[in-house]
Amino acid sequence: MLVAAAGRFEMNQLIEASITRVEPGREVGGWGIAYCYGNRLESTRSIHPCNSDPDFRKLGELRTDMAMICPDNPARVSTREVQPFTRRETGRTWAFYHHGDIVDPGQLDIGSRLPDSASPSERYFLYLMGRLELQSPVESVTGALDELSTEKKGLSFCLMNSEVLVAASWFSGDRQDTGGSARNERALWLGQGEFVRFITGQPLYSIPEITWEQLPNRSVLAMNRTRRELP
Repeated sequence: MLVAAAGRFEMNQLIEASITRVEPGREVGGWGIAYCYGNRLESTRSIHPCNSDPDFRKLGELRTDMAMICPDNPARVSTREVQPFTRRETGRTWAFYHHGDIVDPGQLDIGSRLPDSASPSERYFLYLMGRLELQSPVESVTGALDELSTEKKGLSFCLMNSEVLVAASWFSGDRQDTGGSARNERALWLGQGEFVRFITGQPLYSIPEITWEQLPNRSVLAMNRTRRELP
Protein backbone atom coordinates (compact mmCIF):
# COMPACT_ATOMS: atom_id res chain seq x y z
CA MET A 1 0.00 0.00 0.00
CA LEU A 2 1.14 3.53 -0.79
CA VAL A 3 0.16 6.94 0.55
CA ALA A 4 2.07 9.83 -1.03
CA ALA A 5 1.16 13.50 -0.69
CA ALA A 6 2.49 16.82 -1.96
CA GLY A 7 1.24 20.21 -0.85
CA ARG A 8 -0.58 21.32 2.26
CA PHE A 9 -1.72 18.36 4.35
CA GLU A 10 -1.68 17.01 7.89
CA MET A 11 0.53 14.00 8.48
CA ASN A 12 -1.78 12.75 11.20
CA GLN A 13 -4.53 12.27 8.60
CA LEU A 14 -2.24 10.07 6.51
CA ILE A 15 -1.13 8.02 9.50
CA GLU A 16 -4.68 7.35 10.68
CA ALA A 17 -5.86 6.56 7.15
CA SER A 18 -2.96 4.12 6.72
CA ILE A 19 -3.75 2.27 9.93
CA THR A 20 -7.45 1.90 9.11
CA ARG A 21 -6.51 0.29 5.78
CA VAL A 22 -4.82 -2.63 7.55
CA GLU A 23 -7.28 -5.50 7.82
CA PRO A 24 -7.87 -6.67 11.41
CA GLY A 25 -6.24 -10.01 12.19
CA ARG A 26 -4.12 -10.09 9.03
CA GLU A 27 -0.39 -10.63 9.37
CA VAL A 28 1.33 -7.39 8.45
CA GLY A 29 4.97 -6.69 7.77
CA GLY A 30 6.98 -3.53 8.35
CA TRP A 31 6.38 0.08 7.42
CA GLY A 32 8.49 2.79 5.85
CA ILE A 33 8.35 6.52 5.24
CA ALA A 34 10.29 9.10 3.23
CA TYR A 35 9.58 12.80 3.65
CA CYS A 36 11.03 16.20 2.84
CA TYR A 37 12.72 18.18 5.58
CA GLY A 38 14.03 21.43 4.19
CA ASN A 39 16.29 20.53 1.26
CA ARG A 40 16.75 16.95 2.44
CA LEU A 41 14.87 13.70 2.01
CA GLU A 42 14.66 11.81 5.30
CA SER A 43 13.53 8.20 5.70
CA THR A 44 12.69 5.62 8.37
CA ARG A 45 11.92 1.91 8.00
CA SER A 46 10.71 -0.64 10.54
CA ILE A 47 9.95 -4.37 10.53
CA HIS A 48 7.12 -3.91 13.05
CA PRO A 49 3.45 -3.75 11.95
CA CYS A 50 2.22 -0.17 11.64
CA ASN A 51 -1.05 -0.88 13.46
CA SER A 52 0.75 -1.96 16.64
CA ASP A 53 3.93 0.14 16.50
CA PRO A 54 3.73 3.34 18.61
CA ASP A 55 6.55 4.85 16.55
CA PHE A 56 4.29 4.78 13.51
CA ARG A 57 1.63 6.90 15.20
CA LYS A 58 4.33 9.37 16.28
CA LEU A 59 4.89 10.16 12.60
CA GLY A 60 1.69 12.20 12.80
CA GLU A 61 3.71 14.88 14.56
CA LEU A 62 5.92 15.47 11.51
CA ARG A 63 5.54 18.69 9.53
CA THR A 64 6.32 18.34 5.83
CA ASP A 65 4.95 19.32 2.44
CA MET A 66 5.84 16.10 0.60
CA ALA A 67 5.91 12.53 1.91
CA MET A 68 5.64 8.89 0.86
CA ILE A 69 4.35 6.31 3.35
CA CYS A 70 4.35 2.54 2.85
CA PRO A 71 2.44 1.20 5.86
CA ASP A 72 1.75 -2.37 4.77
CA ASN A 73 4.83 -4.19 3.49
CA PRO A 74 4.69 -7.99 3.07
CA ALA A 75 5.06 -9.90 6.32
CA ARG A 76 8.33 -11.46 7.51
CA VAL A 77 10.73 -9.23 5.62
CA SER A 78 13.99 -7.70 6.79
CA THR A 79 14.44 -3.95 7.11
CA ARG A 80 16.37 -3.93 3.83
CA GLU A 81 13.28 -5.19 2.00
CA VAL A 82 10.88 -2.66 3.51
CA GLN A 83 9.66 -0.01 1.09
CA PRO A 84 10.24 2.75 0.31
CA PHE A 85 13.74 1.89 -0.82
CA THR A 86 16.19 4.80 -0.69
CA ARG A 87 19.33 5.50 -2.68
CA ARG A 88 21.77 8.33 -3.31
CA GLU A 89 21.96 9.08 -7.04
CA THR A 90 22.90 12.16 -9.10
CA GLY A 91 23.71 14.10 -5.93
CA ARG A 92 20.22 13.52 -4.47
CA THR A 93 18.56 11.03 -2.16
CA TRP A 94 15.69 9.17 -3.82
CA ALA A 95 12.86 7.08 -2.37
CA PHE A 96 10.93 4.44 -4.32
CA TYR A 97 7.76 2.38 -3.90
CA HIS A 98 6.63 -0.34 -6.31
CA HIS A 99 2.97 -1.41 -6.50
CA GLY A 100 2.41 -4.77 -8.20
CA ASP A 101 4.44 -7.81 -9.25
CA ILE A 102 7.67 -8.13 -11.23
CA VAL A 103 7.44 -11.24 -13.40
CA ASP A 104 11.00 -11.40 -14.72
CA PRO A 105 13.56 -9.42 -12.70
CA GLY A 106 16.27 -10.63 -15.05
CA GLN A 107 15.09 -8.34 -17.83
CA LEU A 108 15.77 -5.27 -15.67
CA ASP A 109 19.21 -4.04 -16.73
CA ILE A 110 20.75 -2.20 -13.76
CA GLY A 111 24.27 -1.88 -15.14
CA SER A 112 26.94 -1.67 -12.45
CA ARG A 113 24.52 -0.67 -9.68
CA LEU A 114 24.33 -3.11 -6.77
CA PRO A 115 21.02 -3.66 -4.92
CA ASP A 116 20.94 -3.82 -1.12
CA SER A 117 18.44 -6.68 -1.04
CA ALA A 118 17.13 -9.56 -3.13
CA SER A 119 13.80 -7.78 -3.72
CA PRO A 120 12.76 -7.58 -7.40
CA SER A 121 11.19 -4.20 -6.58
CA GLU A 122 14.57 -2.76 -5.61
CA ARG A 123 16.03 -4.02 -8.89
CA TYR A 124 13.18 -2.21 -10.65
CA PHE A 125 14.14 0.95 -8.72
CA LEU A 126 17.71 0.72 -9.98
CA TYR A 127 16.52 0.06 -13.52
CA LEU A 128 14.48 3.28 -13.46
CA MET A 129 17.28 5.32 -11.88
CA GLY A 130 19.52 4.35 -14.77
CA ARG A 131 17.03 5.78 -17.27
CA LEU A 132 15.45 8.72 -15.48
CA GLU A 133 16.32 12.14 -16.89
CA LEU A 134 15.69 14.98 -14.45
CA GLN A 135 14.93 17.49 -17.18
CA SER A 136 12.26 15.25 -18.72
CA PRO A 137 11.04 12.81 -16.06
CA VAL A 138 7.73 11.92 -17.71
CA GLU A 139 9.21 11.27 -21.14
CA SER A 140 12.23 9.33 -19.86
CA VAL A 141 10.17 7.14 -17.51
CA THR A 142 7.62 6.43 -20.24
CA GLY A 143 10.43 5.33 -22.53
CA ALA A 144 11.90 3.09 -19.84
CA LEU A 145 8.54 1.40 -19.26
CA ASP A 146 7.94 0.96 -22.97
CA GLU A 147 11.16 -1.08 -23.08
CA LEU A 148 9.53 -3.59 -20.71
CA SER A 149 6.85 -4.58 -23.22
CA THR A 150 7.01 -8.25 -22.22
CA GLU A 151 6.16 -7.50 -18.59
CA LYS A 152 2.85 -9.25 -17.80
CA LYS A 153 1.85 -7.81 -14.43
CA GLY A 154 2.22 -4.55 -12.52
CA LEU A 155 4.83 -1.83 -12.97
CA SER A 156 3.08 0.99 -11.10
CA PHE A 157 5.40 2.97 -8.82
CA CYS A 158 6.11 6.21 -7.00
CA LEU A 159 9.57 7.84 -7.01
CA MET A 160 10.57 11.01 -5.18
CA ASN A 161 13.40 13.23 -4.04
CA SER A 162 13.26 16.56 -2.20
CA GLU A 163 12.25 18.39 -5.39
CA VAL A 164 9.94 16.15 -7.43
CA LEU A 165 7.54 13.23 -7.13
CA VAL A 166 7.09 10.95 -10.16
CA ALA A 167 4.30 8.36 -10.33
CA ALA A 168 3.39 5.79 -12.97
CA SER A 169 0.21 3.74 -13.22
CA TRP A 170 1.30 0.96 -15.54
CA PHE A 171 -0.25 -2.47 -15.54
CA SER A 172 -1.47 -5.32 -17.75
CA GLY A 173 -5.17 -4.63 -17.23
CA ASP A 174 -6.01 -8.27 -16.58
CA ARG A 175 -7.30 -7.82 -13.02
CA GLN A 176 -10.56 -6.14 -12.02
CA ASP A 177 -12.56 -5.90 -8.86
CA THR A 178 -16.14 -7.17 -8.53
CA GLY A 179 -17.75 -3.83 -7.82
CA GLY A 180 -19.01 -3.28 -11.32
CA SER A 181 -16.22 -0.95 -12.46
CA ALA A 182 -12.88 -1.62 -14.11
CA ARG A 183 -10.66 -0.92 -11.10
CA ASN A 184 -7.35 -2.64 -11.52
CA GLU A 185 -5.61 -3.54 -8.27
CA ARG A 186 -2.26 -2.63 -9.81
CA ALA A 187 -3.35 0.90 -10.74
CA LEU A 188 -2.67 4.02 -8.69
CA TRP A 189 -5.15 6.70 -7.65
CA LEU A 190 -4.87 10.47 -7.83
CA GLY A 191 -6.55 12.58 -5.14
CA GLN A 192 -6.79 16.33 -5.59
CA GLY A 193 -7.72 19.13 -3.21
CA GLU A 194 -7.26 22.88 -3.35
CA PHE A 195 -3.66 22.84 -2.10
CA VAL A 196 -2.71 19.17 -2.12
CA ARG A 197 -2.41 16.14 -4.34
CA PHE A 198 -2.22 12.50 -3.30
CA ILE A 199 -0.97 9.35 -5.02
CA THR A 200 -2.33 6.19 -3.38
CA GLY A 201 -3.01 2.52 -3.96
CA GLN A 202 -6.61 3.05 -2.82
CA PRO A 203 -8.73 6.19 -2.32
CA LEU A 204 -8.58 7.69 1.17
CA TYR A 205 -12.18 8.75 1.51
CA SER A 206 -11.67 9.64 5.18
CA ILE A 207 -9.75 12.78 4.13
CA PRO A 208 -12.32 15.53 3.41
CA GLU A 209 -12.64 17.70 0.31
CA ILE A 210 -10.54 15.46 -1.93
CA THR A 211 -11.66 14.29 -5.38
CA TRP A 212 -10.40 10.82 -6.35
CA GLU A 213 -9.83 9.22 -9.74
CA GLN A 214 -8.05 6.06 -10.82
CA LEU A 215 -5.12 6.89 -13.05
CA PRO A 216 -5.47 5.30 -16.49
CA ASN A 217 -3.16 2.58 -17.66
CA ARG A 218 0.23 3.65 -19.08
CA SER A 219 0.11 7.08 -17.48
CA VAL A 220 3.07 8.89 -15.93
CA LEU A 221 2.92 12.18 -14.04
CA ALA A 222 5.41 14.39 -12.21
CA MET A 223 4.76 16.88 -9.40
CA ASN A 224 7.35 19.52 -8.62
CA ARG A 225 7.58 20.29 -4.94
CA THR A 226 6.10 23.67 -4.03
CA ARG A 227 7.02 24.96 -0.61
CA ARG A 228 3.85 25.84 1.28
CA GLU A 229 2.91 27.16 4.68
CA LEU A 230 2.45 24.01 6.70
CA PRO A 231 -0.64 23.38 8.86
